[in-house]
Amino acid sequence: MSRRRRRPRLRARQRGHPPCPPFAAASATTTRALWAYVRGGAVTEVAIPQSSIFCRIRELCKLGWTPAPTSGFLPVWSISRRQGRMDASFERKPKGKGSGDRLLAALALFTIERPQWTVDEAAEQIGVSATTAYRYFKQLTGSGLISPVAGAGYRLGPAIMQMDRQIQATDPMLIAARMVMVDLVQDAVAGSTALLCRLFHDRVMCMHQVMGRGPQEPVSYERGRLMPLYRGATAKSILAHLPTRTLKSLFAHHADEIRAAGLGKNFDDFRNALATLRRAGVCVTHGEVDPGRVGISAPIFDRDHAVLGSLSLALPSARVDDALIERLKPLTAAGAREVERIMSNGSDTSQPSPARVKIAR
Repeated sequence: MSRRRRRPRLRARQRGHPPCPPFAAASATTTRALWAYVRGGAVTEVAIPQSSIFCRIRELCKLGWTPAPTSGFLPVWSISRRQGRMDASFERKPKGKGSGDRLLAALALFTIERPQWTVDEAAEQIGVSATTAYRYFKQLTGSGLISPVAGAGYRLGPAIMQMDRQIQATDPMLIAARMVMVDLVQDAVAGSTALLCRLFHDRVMCMHQVMGRGPQEPVSYERGRLMPLYRGATAKSILAHLPTRTLKSLFAHHADEIRAAGLGKNFDDFRNALATLRRAGVCVTHGEVDPGRVGISAPIFDRDHAVLGSLSLALPSARVDDALIERLKPLTAAGAREVERIMSNGSDTSQPSPARVKIAR
């Protein structure tokens, strides 16, 4: 019986293994080869199928890897096809991000502007290999968060709709506000819309919308749509009650947007403008989000007086006068207090968390 040939050590270069130029693996006859790629003195093992050697090298280049000038890709030893799956350790993973973060990044790719992605497109966008992106898509498909469509593409799946229904059935602020919004919009003029909104990262998101009687003009605040934090009564009534440290961070990163909204050229002006809004209790704006609409909004707080969101009315400006605004301002504020009262009567575990800002840098 012949003795089994001993595999050479991993660091073949240190044993004087002759270097080979990049892409020399294309002439190899093995079905699977283990390679050591030398970059900056570090050695990373990559198992590459013979049939996709050039594809893998292209992926390395897309991720920012470049062949070493003297050694390139070094063949270390051959292994059989049955000796396991390809190791994806060659990927340059984003600093500070784990697999879970990249999985969520893959899900976040699906937007209204681009609702469909292929595995290869997603891999290039989030900076992982096609193999890793395929694994992420397989996990997301298994949970129903995305679904395959014709042409090797994927779109958001039915689990998203299931989660939306769960939010509508269980969110404490939404449950508390529904009937309040119906009563409030009935007190307004025809063509009015009541809105329930909350803070999401550094934007404002509409949670619920109740339309009043009569013909309706379009309202930009649609359920789930992100809107600017610095324009309109709905957003400003939330912005005015954020902590000072959050306002400082917002101004540091969005000073131009804040100046364009007329909220101040420097932080002191910005803080003073918001203090005026806080003292007023109810915010009123004219056409800042939708031309031809007047906004009236009051903040909603939790038990610790941290802002959760806002209750608003969007009125058709053609049917609005100063007397109507003065009549609806206390009604809007009373509606917000009623939402707080209903939430406070629930259990402690049903209380929503205060709004938190995640600033886009």
